[in-house]
Amino acid sequence: MSTDKELLDFLQELNDRSEYTKCCILRMSGTGRGWRLHETSEAEAVSSVREAIEKFKAFVKDAEINAVTSAESRGDFEQRNEG
Repeated sequence: MSTDKELLDFLQELNDRSEYTKCCILRMSGTGRGWRLHETSEAEAVSSVREAIEKFKAFVKDAEINAVTSAESRGDFEQRNEG
């Protein structure tokens, strides 16, 4: 079985050999069918598979923090934890 590093290196090799954009992005599907790691010409795309994953990870973490902060400001957080 391949290691995580070997799998990421394989994806990076695919991206580097591309004849399209050599850029990729990890994002949520616009149709609500999960997440997508794919080659694209979108402005947010990067040349590193690892960087695409890191950017999405930071985005998700920020979104989770913002959701908790927003819930706390509305009082939702305390109500959920009390009940």
